[in-house]
Amino acid sequence: MLSVMADIDPSKQLLELGERVRSARRAAQMTQVDLCGRAGIVRDTLSRLERGQTVDTSTLVRVLSAMGMRIHLEKTQLRAADMRRKYAHVHDDTE
Repeated sequence: MLSVMADIDPSKQLLELGERVRSARRAAQMTQVDLCGRAGIVRDTLSRLERGQTVDTSTLVRVLSAMGMRIHLEKTQLRAADMRRKYAHVHDDTE
């Protein structure tokens, strides 16, 4: 399973996700070329994912599936009021 902490900056989450994907690939003793072949993606896409850049969600799912992994979501410890305050710049829910 792969989980990423939800209470950190989104760009940091992407970096952590990329590092975890790379670490899992290496632990499975797979090269990028090996994993790309299994996932049906090009190497540039996997490289972007491992560097913490954005990729399609379906690509992430295919990469994880090719390594026998799946996405695992964790609930944060932030309260709803804290979440609204933290992400107020993203969406104004006062309407």
